[in-house]
Amino acid sequence: MKDDLLAGMTVLVVEDEYLIALEAQRIIEEAGADELLLANSVAEVRKLLADGPKIDVALLDLGLGKEDASPLIGESGECGIALLVTTGFDGGGTEGVLRLLKPYRDTELVAAIRHLLGKT
Repeated sequence: MKDDLLAGMTVLVVEDEYLIALEAQRIIEEAGADELLLANSVAEVRKLLADGPKIDVALLDLGLGKEDASPLIGESGECGIALLVTTGFDGGGTEGVLRLLKPYRDTELVAAIRHLLGKT
């Protein structure tokens, strides 16, 4: 069922687990995003922030393999990106940032994005 929650927006999913990224992609496409970008490393995200399209919303997994992605929280904020941290851990160091614990349901992700965008 297609929604218009993310109509006209570019969404970045930062996730190192392929199946989780694939599921997030499906949910975001159903929420109507115009463009979806996937990244699985800090370097990929930094390249997209520097050279890619304007990103409106990002879902950020803090643990990318052995990489700590928490520095991307500040970098995303500096770029004006609405950020949702998706993590299976306690999320220390994410004060003031909206977090969604994994595993999450479709409805939980959509509700978190609605809240993030002030569309609740």
